[in-house]
Amino acid sequence: TVKNLFGLTDFLTERDAWAGSFEELLMEEDKGPRSDCPFHLPDAPNPASPWTPPSVSKIMGSKTSAGGDGGLHCSSPHGEPEEVCAGLGVPSRKQVKMARILASYLGTELPDEFESMDRDRADHWLRDRWQDWLDRGAVTN
Repeated sequence: TVKNLFGLTDFLTERDAWAGSFEELLMEEDKGPRSDCPFHLPDAPNPASPWTPPSVSKIMGSKTSAGGDGGLHCSSPHGEPEEVCAGLGVPSRKQVKMARILASYLGTELPDEFESMDRDRADHWLRDRWQDWLDRGAVTN
């Protein structure tokens, strides 16, 4: 603890008093600081090549429309078999869920065209509805 490390006469806080000591990890019994650990670590090797994040097309695949085989993957809901996502041409399951929640908070219906929007339009709709809800100053209990 801080008290032991700095030789203080009393604990600094109740949390410090409650905390367990880890001195046994740093000291050898009756011998002082451990001697089997290096004081300095070697420098890390240089990277093999410059790293840049992969492009979205590599992650999402080249075909992202509904029915495409762009390699998209959806997590299985509650243990159901995994399914291939329809792509960026439709809202994600999470977007649909959040849209239903926001529509219920606002006392409106989810627009019929929502599930045919692409993910960007659905995200824009969600941001606008979220701002509407915040502007109302509504708080749910």
